[in-house]
Amino acid sequence: MVLQVLAATVAVLLLVGALGVVVVRRIAEREAMNDASQLTDLLARTVVMPALEDGLLTDDPEARARFDAVVRSRVLTGMFVRVKVWSPDGRVLYSDAPEQIGGQFPLGEDQLAVLAEPATVAEVSDLTPAENELERGQGRLVEVYRPVWTPSGRPMLFETYTEYAAVTARSGDLWRAFSGIVVSSLLLFGVLLMPVLWTLLDRLRRGRDQRELLLQHAIDASEDERRRIAADLHDGVVQELVAASLIVAGAAERASTSGEDLE
Repeated sequence: MVLQVLAATVAVLLLVGALGVVVVRRIAEREAMNDASQLTDLLARTVVMPALEDGLLTDDPEARARFDAVVRSRVLTGMFVRVKVWSPDGRVLYSDAPEQIGGQFPLGEDQLAVLAEPATVAEVSDLTPAENELERGQGRLVEVYRPVWTPSGRPMLFETYTEYAAVTARSGDLWRAFSGIVVSSLLLFGVLLMPVLWTLLDRLRRGRDQRELLLQHAIDASEDERRRIAADLHDGVVQELVAASLIVAGAAERASTSGEDLE
């Protein structure tokens, strides 16, 4: 039984570990998305919108240069690997990769939705579309986009890309915390279970001893009964049979001597 309990504990650990990997991965991805979303939202409000100029919409090189200086000094200094600003019709107004500027690509439904109803959206980036050609060599990326407005109120789409490594790092942190809690909890459960298990084993052992004792008593009683029956047969029926045989033998001898027919 002890081995069975230990085997069950190991099985539970493996099952919890397998489920934990999936759960932790999802939680880590969600947390990393939230971090990237909050940071992008903060930068959009405190850095990007104050630096936006209507000249970006008219391809004013001086306005773009001023905006590029702000982005490179205050945005592209941490976790971000790419920054883009889009017009509502899908034209790249700004990118830290200059060769992307001026490209025309259709905005996705989600991007159009945040322009219609302002929100900040974060997701694992799909790098297969043509507008993400330069990002494909960066590995997996987290994409965040939200609307921004020029001083005159003209809308644009601000988009950032961050490395997916943040998700991996967060997964490792969460998994270490999760595994520590699970393993310590199961070990504590095992320690608390041992006295109960020992008590159950003791009761099973005593029950087995009692059954063996009762069985031995039954065997002894059966042996005593067999001996009593044998003694009764020997002292009663056997003696009567012997006496009857002697009487018959004596009668036969007398009849033989007198010449009488026994029949």
